[in-house]
Amino acid sequence: MLKFMPLTIINSCKRNDLESLKLSLSTQSVNSVDQWGRTHLYYAVKYLAYDLVRYLINQGSDIFGLSKVDDVNEDLLLTSLKAGDNLMIKIISDFYSEHPQCHRHIKNHIVGYLPYLFKGQTQILSNFIDTFRISSLKGYENIFCRTAKKSHYDTLLQSVVC
Repeated sequence: MLKFMPLTIINSCKRNDLESLKLSLSTQSVNSVDQWGRTHLYYAVKYLAYDLVRYLINQGSDIFGLSKVDDVNEDLLLTSLKAGDNLMIKIISDFYSEHPQCHRHIKNHIVGYLPYLFKGQTQILSNFIDTFRISSLKGYENIFCRTAKKSHYDTLLQSVVC
């Protein structure tokens, strides 16, 4: 039987309260989900709780775990891109980039990331291209043309992606 996390863990993430999270995790698995199918790590990323994200990952939280958001499975990178916080995107990207299987995952799911990459600052896009060695966006021009800013065009041209 699936056991759901208590609301205290979600509140710990909202408040970025590591001690409260540790206490709550003493009775829960680090990879448990709530009644909506979201993990501890999802909430820590969503609420920009940097220390909690690092702690949960170091405690064995599944960085490739998916959380249900609007009836769609969402990975942590997409959650961080939606939050739009440079530091959180960097933290998650760094953890992802340490795993070779992640590069294939990124390339398979890039269409979901692009609108959020183009909404963000140019530096986020540039770091993403460098970190995950994106060499081409061929076939995604319709997303690019609808959502990119002029500064993104310059970044993509410098990165020889277009």
